[in-house]
Order: sequence, then C-alpha cells, then structure tokens
Amino acid sequence: MAVKQLLLITTMVFIMVQITFAQSTIDAEIRPRFQYQHGYRSIVDTSQAANVFIDQRTRINFRHKTKGLEIRISLQDVRTWGSQNQVNATDGLTSIHEAWGESFINDKLSVKFGRQEIVLDDRRIFGNSPWAQQARRHDALILKIKPDSTFQIHIAGAYNQGSFNYNTNNSSYKAFQYLWAHKDFSNNFNVSLLFLNLGNEASRLDSPGEYVFKDVYNQTIGTRIIYKKDKLKFSSNVYYQTGTGLYTKTDVSNNYIKDWTNTEISALSLKVEAQYDILDSLTGAVGYETQSGMNQDAENPLQNNSFTPFFGSNHGHNGNMDYYYVGNHMNSVGLTDIYFKTDLKKKKHNLGANLHLFFATANILDNTDTSGVAVMQNANLGTEIDLYGGFNLSEGVSIKIGYSHYFATSTLAMLKGITNVDGTDQNNATNNWGYVMITMKPKFFSRKPKS
Repeated sequence: MAVKQLLLITTMVFIMVQITFAQSTIDAEIRPRFQYQHGYRSIVDTSQAANVFIDQRTRINFRHKTKGLEIRISLQDVRTWGSQNQVNATDGLTSIHEAWGESFINDKLSVKFGRQEIVLDDRRIFGNSPWAQQARRHDALILKIKPDSTFQIHIAGAYNQGSFNYNTNNSSYKAFQYLWAHKDFSNNFNVSLLFLNLGNEASRLDSPGEYVFKDVYNQTIGTRIIYKKDKLKFSSNVYYQTGTGLYTKTDVSNNYIKDWTNTEISALSLKVEAQYDILDSLTGAVGYETQSGMNQDAENPLQNNSFTPFFGSNHGHNGNMDYYYVGNHMNSVGLTDIYFKTDLKKKKHNLGANLHLFFATANILDNTDTSGVAVMQNANLGTEIDLYGGFNLSEGVSIKIGYSHYFATSTLAMLKGITNVDGTDQNNATNNWGYVMITMKPKFFSRKPKS
C-alpha cells in the first residue's frame, strides 16, 4: 500500500472517531537542521575540507485512545536538502516510523505490539535515538505488568527476518527477549533491573557457494539505581555482557561473513554520576563511565571483552560529536569517559557546557614502532568540549544551537587509522562541529473523551 493511500485511510478513520467517546490527536513535526562538520564522528587530516549540509525530518502522527485500546501511527520523511531532483515522481524517502497498538486488558495488564520506540531508563541500552533524524524503532511485542503505581514489569520479544524466505540473511539482529523491572521504593530512591537475550544471525561457508546459518545469543544483565536527596541526585549503571559473539572473516571468494566460531563475550560497563542543583535553574554534574575493551595485544582473539550498548541513544552519552558507539567503536579498545556538565534552564531558553576526558580502557599497540617488541600507546584519546543552547521562538517552535570541539591525540589518530598526507602530526588538525536546528510541532486536531 502506498504511503499516500495509507495517509488517506488513516485520516478518514480519525475523522470518524470525532463522533465517538475516544481521545484522538493529529500532530506533526518539521525539523530541519543545518550542520557544519569537520571531524564529526572521526578525526580528519589537515587536508580534508569541511562538510556543510541541511537535513530534515518531517513527521505526521496519529493517536487514538479508548478505555481498552490505544494505537499510534507515525509517518516519517528524512532527507537532505537538494539530494533529490525537483521533478522526481517519487524518491523512496518516506516510511512508517511507528505503527503500534496497545490493548489494555485491565488496569494492571496490557500488551503493546507493532513498530515502536523502546526507551528504558537513561537510554544506555534501549533508546529511541531522538537526535538522529531517522531515530530508532523496533518491531516488537511488550507485555506490561503494573501491580501498583510504584512497580512495573515489561516482558518483550522481537523476531526479524530479511524476507518471507526462511534463513534469509538479516542486516539487523535476529531476535531478542528482555525482562525489565522498575521499582520506586520511595520518592527519592528507585531501582531498575534488565535482562536482555539478543540473537544475531551468523553464517558459515561449508562448501563453495553453500552457506549455513545459525542464531547465536549473548546476554546483557544489569541495573540502574537513582537516589535523590534535596538538591543532590546520584545515579549509577552496572551492566555485564556474556554469551557468544560474532567475528568477521574472509572466505575464499573474498566475501566478508559473520562466523560463530566460539567467540566468547565477557564485558562490563559501569557508570556513576552525581548531579547538584547549584541554583533553581542551574545544575552541575560530574560523572565517570567506563566500558571494557579488547587489548590489541590480546593472546586470545576469540575472547571478546568489548562492551556494546546495542540499542542505546548513544549521542550525548560520550560527547555530542559521536566518536564512540554511534555506529562505530564496536569491538574496539573500550572507553573511559570522565565528564563535567553544567546546564542552565529557564522557561524559554537554556544554555549548557560539557567537558569530556576520554581514555582507552584496553591496550593500544604502537604500529609505528619497528623494534619488534610490542609497544603500547598512551591511553589518552583526547578531550571534547560541547557548548549548546536553545530558545522558544514562538508557541510550538524552538531553535537549538550547538558547537563542539575535539582535541585529538596521536593515540586516537592511530586507533582511527588517520594519517596526514604531509606526514605531520595528525592530531594538530582542527576537529569541530556546529549545528542550528529548528523544530516546529503543530497540533492539527485534539479531542478528549466526552464526560
């Protein structure tokens, strides 16, 4: 079914429910973002020019809720200005971001299924990646249990297939199941627990042209704790990963495939943060986060010690320039992030500044040394400064502005495999990034149930 036909049908449904006792809304989002990039997500050499572009996310959202049912459909278009010809009949850039329904069996039990965003705790393991224009969603089913207002349990599952054909290679994960529980022990203290069983599809070349497929699973187990008292907030995450991982090898046809040959995962993530309300509108925070990694001089390459935040909203967790865990830095040397943050929030505007000190958790080999003896690089990966602000231009319209600067080191250049064409020290290159983003969220229609 074409998107235009789906939009027409959905609109007709929402017009019809105006005469019912349902709660219905139709709203939209238009979000163009200008970006200047010179060293965004990876450092550049001194000869590399900056990248300047404007991308845009456009959404129209439909929501309908009755006593026993809620549905949401979100149509999304993500594009870069000028990337398509002005007279194209179609460009394939429009998609369905969300299409889910939730059945409320009673006050304590519901089932939610379909394409949906999944956000848990601080979005470290599961997040909707709101900064990315396309964002993140899953095709999943979630059983929600809420014994009382202080306790909730989610039991979820997902299964992905590349097409209707059995054992079709899949670019996403194959399946997951997770159990998440959250308990508010008081207004000041709450705890979350997470168990995630994640399956990936691996393939092996048994004979020329003949691949066999197998699902291999790894597990993430952990907790998040929050404690508040007066102006102080303390939070901590601890996650451990185990199970079977994947590694990439080359077959006889020089094709890269994912193999399942006994790659054992043993990885850890730890985060502690203290936040303090300096003034009513000004907060400051200091934190320490570390993810384990693989030593480059490791004797056993099938022992994977690199922690992976699989579905997290990783933008902003370890610096706004996305050098780490945003489609990169997986199965690498890990990361230790010592950071300081300040945020000033007023009714119509906000300002903030963050400082990150980055270090490798595992050993990095010096590949320039010719002595024949393994020499380790300094663990320092550099420093990042993030400055940002925003204000409300009018009702439903906001503007966000940001600038980030990364001070790289020769260790990071070696890790990223970046060298200068003139042979000079690469970390002298300027790595910076800036953006201006306008967000408009008009509400076209809203109807509350009749009393």
